[in-house]
Amino acid sequence: MNADIASQVTVIIPSKTYCPLTRRAVGGIRAQYPEVRVLLLLDSIDPVDDDDPRTVQLAAPSPILGAKRNYGVAQSETPYLAFIDSDALPDERWLDHALAQLGADSDIGIVGGPNILYPGSTRQEYLSWLACQSYLVAGGNVHEKVRCSTRWVSSLPSCNMIVSKALYDAVGGFSTDVITGEDIEFCIKVLGSGKKILFSEDVVVFHKTRSFKGYCLQRYVWGKSTFDVLKLTYPHYLTSVLPFLFVAGLLSLAALGAFWPLAWQLLAAVLAVYLGAVVWESLRVGKGFGEKLALFRYVLAGNFVPGIGAVVAFLVGDSIRSYTYYRNDD
Repeated sequence: MNADIASQVTVIIPSKTYCPLTRRAVGGIRAQYPEVRVLLLLDSIDPVDDDDPRTVQLAAPSPILGAKRNYGVAQSETPYLAFIDSDALPDERWLDHALAQLGADSDIGIVGGPNILYPGSTRQEYLSWLACQSYLVAGGNVHEKVRCSTRWVSSLPSCNMIVSKALYDAVGGFSTDVITGEDIEFCIKVLGSGKKILFSEDVVVFHKTRSFKGYCLQRYVWGKSTFDVLKLTYPHYLTSVLPFLFVAGLLSLAALGAFWPLAWQLLAAVLAVYLGAVVWESLRVGKGFGEKLALFRYVLAGNFVPGIGAVVAFLVGDSIRSYTYYRNDD
């Protein structure tokens, strides 16, 4: 370990509580970087028997993830900030690799890398992770879930993101106006500042995925945030409305079917093509017949459920209540 890392970087972790997963995340960081300051941004502070002065619990003024991270940054004095989720573990030399990349090229604004399968994952969690290697689920971001080669990218998830504090402050930090998707808007601002974003094969975290129920709820919340994020990022992020357009189109055809019988035929044709694409992706990504069969509902939900969330948000709006669906232990 680089002896100077503790003076160079603060690790910031938003979480609802200091739950067992969060404790494991802190333990994973401490195993490599015992002197690094770790800030936990919590909905409420938990009294714990912890004699580690370098791990600080802070009661965040808002439950919104962007607001939590901004509050943590305001309590940081190091030149670099490392963001990781409460359900993630850093791989070996996580910070060493990231700071080396940032120090080697002044044009780099953010460094991150793969967030791969969490150790000890259940079968359902494994399938949730595997589904994210489908283009129907992850679009052009399928590289984020596997160890793959270093490349320039247009965005990185905030579960694995290292950035200089000066740049963070210069672009205004994370948005506090969205429940999720704040990292997308942040990356767009960084690119707009003239900096580049590096996806490094060496900057790896293990990120817990969810059971099928939790996976669906997560995708639903992402869908509900579609229009709020789009308002902040337009004209970027336009592809995010595709699930909305698809589900809204299906619902429109179903409604038209009451007056126009041909609409039912069009609906059946669209569904047949769509389900064929889901089958193809399940076959492409899965590694055995049983796995391919089990994967079908994950790929289907991963693409379809965000569209349902977006339709609900379009009709009734989104709110902080969506945050209650977010659980890292389901």
